[in-house]
Formats: sequence, C-alpha cells, structure tokens
Amino acid sequence: MLNTVLFGLLDYMRLIFADESRDVSQYNNSALHLAASQGFAGIVQYLLADVRVSPDALDNRALTSASDKSHTEVVRVLLNDARVDPTENHDSIHAAITTDHPEVVGLLLADPTVRTTDVDRSVLKCAARQDFRDVVSFFLARG
Repeated sequence: MLNTVLFGLLDYMRLIFADESRDVSQYNNSALHLAASQGFAGIVQYLLADVRVSPDALDNRALTSASDKSHTEVVRVLLNDARVDPTENHDSIHAAITTDHPEVVGLLLADPTVRTTDVDRSVLKCAARQDFRDVVSFFLARG
C-alpha cells in the first residue's frame, strides 16, 4: 500500500481500498503522512474522505510535513478538513517559517484558528536572521 502512495498511484489505491477490510489508517496513518510529504494532494484528499484516517495523528504530522516541503495544495486540502489543527504545537507554522516558504506561511496564518501572538517569536527571529524577508513580512503583516 505505501508503495502506491510513494509513487502517487491514486487509481491503484482506490483498487486496494475498495476492499473495506484494508485499513487506510494503519501504521499511525502512514499513507496520509507519506502522501502529504510527497505533495500528492489528490491522494491526501482521497484518504481524508475515509473516516478511519486521522489527519491530526502524531501532532498533525501530515500538515507539518506538507508545510516543511512547501506543498501548498496539500496544505490547502488539509486545512479544509475540520479535524486538522494548524495550531497544534505550531509545528506546521514553524516548519514553513524556518524553511522559507512564504506562501505556506500565508495559508497557515490566514486560517482563522491561528493567532500570531501564539506563535513563538523565536521562529520569527530565526526567519529574520536567515533573511527570509517574505516570511517575515507575512508574519508581521498579520500582527
């Protein structure tokens, strides 16, 4: 199953999971985490449609992985799922800021559940020290 995710084979995933005895959430939702880290928005969306999949597993690892790798479409898909909490440990925001992904930072900060004052200021300092001007601008414009 994980090979189908690794190579982005959504049609094969559909065939595999047509058998309801197959657990799409096995291994702590590894399929979702792998799809998010690889940037496969279609697979992420497909997996999220299954109630057994928990996008908030392991402190929202799927969102953090997508944020870290600047997979903006995957971040959008995940943020549209009410089970995802971008404020959980602020890991996704930290990942986007410290790896200089201003578009992802913008998406995360646009989420109504995120309050900039809750975000650790040391991350902003890190972005400033690394001269990630776009990220700093996004962060500061939010107030």
